[in-house]
Amino acid sequence: MIKINIYKALVFVSLILILSSCSSNSSGLTAMQQVRANATKWLAVNGEYGTKSPYQNIYNSIKNKDYDTAIQEANVMQVQHPKYTQPYFLLGIAHLYKGEPLLAIDYFSSTISLDKTRGDAHYYRAISYLNAGKTQDALKEIDIAIYTPKVSSQITDIFKALGVPNTSESFASSMLFDLRGMIYFLEQEYTLAYEDFQKAIEFYQDNKRSWNMIGVIDIFTGNYDKALQNTQLSSENRSIAYWLSKQKQEAVEVMQQAIAIKPHSNSYYHLAYFFHSLGRETQALEIFKKAHKLDPNILNARANIIIKVPSSSPTRKFYQEEYEVATAYIETGKSPMSEHKMTTTPSLSITELQFDPKSVPLNKPFDIKISIEANIPSQKEKLDVLFYFTITQDNEVLYTSDTTTLKATNGLSETFNAHMDAVPVSGEYMLKAFIKYGKLSNEKSVKLTIK
Repeated sequence: MIKINIYKALVFVSLILILSSCSSNSSGLTAMQQVRANATKWLAVNGEYGTKSPYQNIYNSIKNKDYDTAIQEANVMQVQHPKYTQPYFLLGIAHLYKGEPLLAIDYFSSTISLDKTRGDAHYYRAISYLNAGKTQDALKEIDIAIYTPKVSSQITDIFKALGVPNTSESFASSMLFDLRGMIYFLEQEYTLAYEDFQKAIEFYQDNKRSWNMIGVIDIFTGNYDKALQNTQLSSENRSIAYWLSKQKQEAVEVMQQAIAIKPHSNSYYHLAYFFHSLGRETQALEIFKKAHKLDPNILNARANIIIKVPSSSPTRKFYQEEYEVATAYIETGKSPMSEHKMTTTPSLSITELQFDPKSVPLNKPFDIKISIEANIPSQKEKLDVLFYFTITQDNEVLYTSDTTTLKATNGLSETFNAHMDAVPVSGEYMLKAFIKYGKLSNEKSVKLTIK
């Protein structure tokens, strides 16, 4: 290889110098050390990955996504130097980036046959196998790569040459375990995948994909609260975790935020299902149309997701129901009578009633927190729910509030605050809240202690 030949020549020069003098120079280095230091600097500029590398034009073509030019230039270099590994390696990179993983595999194989120490070629051959759908072969390759000496340094060199923003060896090590974690995930080996994603994070704390995949595994296995504690979880997956943990309002809001930042077919798909489940079919239909327009193959893609979820997980049931609803909307292009409307009786309920602060002091104002849930077969998103409350003692009504209108979201549980002025007399009271929408009504009582 070019680098090896140059390095040998410089070492030879150093031997001549050391024969003439073994004294230290002004920098404190011996002649041998100085020549080696100079060789290192020279290779940093002129070596295979340096700024004046003979392969620099190929790197630039790949960085500019001009893969055909990169392939043409690498082919010329390979013909001129058939024993050098780098032309084969760069042909593999160019074909991989071009979306031709099978061709990439051949060139990475040629690289490895010429130099068994090229762990970076095993790493990229693993990616190529993965892109070609050959996960078992990918797993064998990444195992070899991980245990190849100096592989992180090799990958760092190619990252630098290709302009990857992060070029630390810890990042390269992180990417090795991240890749193996992804392969285990696709093989549904979730425990092994989880461990590798954790290792990836140990090497590089800001590995967002590894953090997100840990959250995905938590969702797949039904650990929704744990997923929500993951600060690096993507907005789409966070929304799903909210939905599956029965926090529907948060789920809708987070998914809408995700779409506002970056519209994606999957985000529209999930949001459409949320609206369908909330009885808002007209909106669901429009959003399913957007999902299908962005990805005409979305139903097949989602079907493939379902089979990756453990059959014992409640998440699989959610994905299956979501898929069946989406199929009905997308294939008919119409808004069907939702399962929600056919099986759910209209309901209105107070789900929680409490005070803030919980212990109410004498002569201090306080808030009444009331959580209500309305499920009405209607396209209306907001419902005008009437609310008032009474305070009683020994079955005698001491106070009745004015009636106010709460703008409740149809299908979601929401919490509202009602302000109460200070009560001047200590004692034990009973507060009863009343809500009403059309013919539906509900009430709930809670003990109020003033002291």
